[in-house]
Amino acid sequence: MTPSPATLTRVPLVEVFASIQGEGLYLGQPQVFVRLAGCPLRCAWCDTPGSWATPDEGGRARLDLADGRRRVPAWASVEELAGWVEAADPGGARPVSLTGGEPLARP
Repeated sequence: MTPSPATLTRVPLVEVFASIQGEGLYLGQPQVFVRLAGCPLRCAWCDTPGSWATPDEGGRARLDLADGRRRVPAWASVEELAGWVEAADPGGARPVSLTGGEPLARP
């Protein structure tokens, strides 16, 4: 099956937020998290099984930005994501963590 142009240029999103990393090499460090949706793996240890499903075109994602919270369409372009990451961390000091929804399953 050939992917549609929309799935090649946009990604399904659950949320974007700034927080402290709770695991791994960067434990305790501030980061901006971009949690994607749509994961085919179904790992037994997954801490966000709510990210397994891929939202339809009418789905909504949560943004928790420095200037407040809001809901946006769940399918986002790379340019939109970059703007939201910047809005979550206006100083640009935090690294970005791509998580949930298996980011490596996306083009």
